[in-house]
Amino acid sequence: LGLVGPVAAGGHVRVERLRQELRGNEATRTGWEGRLGAVQWAGGMALDASGGLRGVAWSEARVADVDVAGNRSTSLPLGEAGVRARLVHTGDEGSATLTPRLGVELLGLGQGEGNPGFNFGDGIDNPETDRRYATASLDGQLGLGGAAFSASVTARWGLRPIDRQAVEVDGSERISRSALADIAFSARGSPHRNVEAVADGTWDARLKRWTTFDVRSRWQVAERVELLYNGVYVPPTAVSGDYWLHRAGGSLHLNRYRLDNWVEVRPAADGVPDGRGIDLWHLGLARRMVDGLAIIVYENSYDPLDEQVDNRFSATFVVGGAKRSKSDPVRGAFGF
Repeated sequence: LGLVGPVAAGGHVRVERLRQELRGNEATRTGWEGRLGAVQWAGGMALDASGGLRGVAWSEARVADVDVAGNRSTSLPLGEAGVRARLVHTGDEGSATLTPRLGVELLGLGQGEGNPGFNFGDGIDNPETDRRYATASLDGQLGLGGAAFSASVTARWGLRPIDRQAVEVDGSERISRSALADIAFSARGSPHRNVEAVADGTWDARLKRWTTFDVRSRWQVAERVELLYNGVYVPPTAVSGDYWLHRAGGSLHLNRYRLDNWVEVRPAADGVPDGRGIDLWHLGLARRMVDGLAIIVYENSYDPLDEQVDNRFSATFVVGGAKRSKSDPVRGAFGF
């Protein structure tokens, strides 16, 4: 959201109800982040700076089947600043852009009651606090006719000995052999407007393993038929090992209707029993309206922990919003 000149504000809030049957944990979790920042270009160089607040709160919570009294929360200030350059080449066959950046990232001390004992495996419950990093990143875009490719990589180095430390899911403390803390990357390629592939992930040099990894692909095989795939790496937790979650499906577009269908496969892992051949089956029917979308969904989901099947029905109505979000919400389910 642009404010005055180069100054802009941004943020997000997410509320979700989460449950871990095996550990007896459940809570309504709210995560948020808000920032105020500015980027000022002068020719091919720019200075940028931002600051804000990040936090997470838990309510209606239970830990190990014991009720947690009241609400718990933790929040921390954060700031970032850097200098970047932009290198652009344009030719008859296409164009290329490179944007290197050097900067610093500061994470303050956490405030509030703190985490009562949750770890839902996505890193939100235990945000980094009291960290100081030097950062280096490189973004690139390449356009060749109808093909488009982009990639970015960001590395962070700890500025103090404590910044080289991280806690593993079993509670043990790990230390990086060098000042390097982690490396994050993302890549996107579209050799044709009907084909697209995306990958992103983060390698933690302190834990010596991937903490996130995600691959996605989209193929419009015909004018009204689109196939999608999403593979998500699920990192280990205190009670289970790591594994990959696979989702494959597609959509059939009619004049005013769309039929969606996909399946999920969750292989067995240490601490997680094997499920069915197909762990989740999704069937959806959507109808376009004048300024919105109506969707009816049925899902058949198997939970290997309690060996039960959930039959879920839902109805969703979308009014207004971006044109793409109304016409293609299925792509959002696959990360596009």
